[in-house]
Amino acid sequence: MNISAIIEARMSSSRFPGKVMEKFEEKPMIQIMVERLRDSILLDDVIVATTTNTNDDSLCSFLESNNIKYYRGSEDNVLERVLDTAKNFNVDIIVEVTGDCPILDPIIVDQSIGFFFKEKADYVGNTCITSSYPRGQDVKVFTTNTLSDVNNRTNDINDQEHVSLFIYNNTDLYRCVPFPPPSFTVDPKTRLTVDYKVDLKVVKIILEKLGEKCSFKDINSFLLNNREVLELNGNLEVAYINDDTRYGSEN
Repeated sequence: MNISAIIEARMSSSRFPGKVMEKFEEKPMIQIMVERLRDSILLDDVIVATTTNTNDDSLCSFLESNNIKYYRGSEDNVLERVLDTAKNFNVDIIVEVTGDCPILDPIIVDQSIGFFFKEKADYVGNTCITSSYPRGQDVKVFTTNTLSDVNNRTNDINDQEHVSLFIYNNTDLYRCVPFPPPSFTVDPKTRLTVDYKVDLKVVKIILEKLGEKCSFKDINSFLLNNREVLELNGNLEVAYINDDTRYGSEN
């Protein structure tokens, strides 16, 4: 059985174009993310699902030169892109993640995979069914067969853009189990994704202070003890919710 992380990434994101290739100490964010995910115990592979748009040629060149697997598919139909990526690499269990989460903790990835098997679920997520983790630590686990079933059931543009949306919106069809929240306190303002330039500033501060191998627990402790960093992008959730472009395909 092949369990692989599939990272949705492209250069033409609407809010912050080129964000996946923004650098920390000469290393692009996508590389940091891939290297962190490769520390997972349960993942067999890490694959980038990007697009056939020529804007992504430079991204693909970088991935190829750094021995990072990738697949090029539809720009707008991200569901199809992820599904085709999984089929191309013979993936059985998809761990869906997005390229704007460079400091995603591989420990959370492994815990989510283990929870998926323990619960015999069709879908496990930590930010969509209920928000047990902040943005930037998003993990969704489901089978390639489940995603193939979704692809046969829906042509809705929102389902195509948000990949697993149809799954957790149809709990009568699929067994969806929310991943439980951490045992420690997390400030609701915590935001570890990179949607805006100020988000990148926060991530860079975290990497500078804690290093590229930092855990979410360490990150959380740092933010609680350095609230001036937390506040840099802590109010962006309102902006995100009110941003019409969030319904477009960011990744």
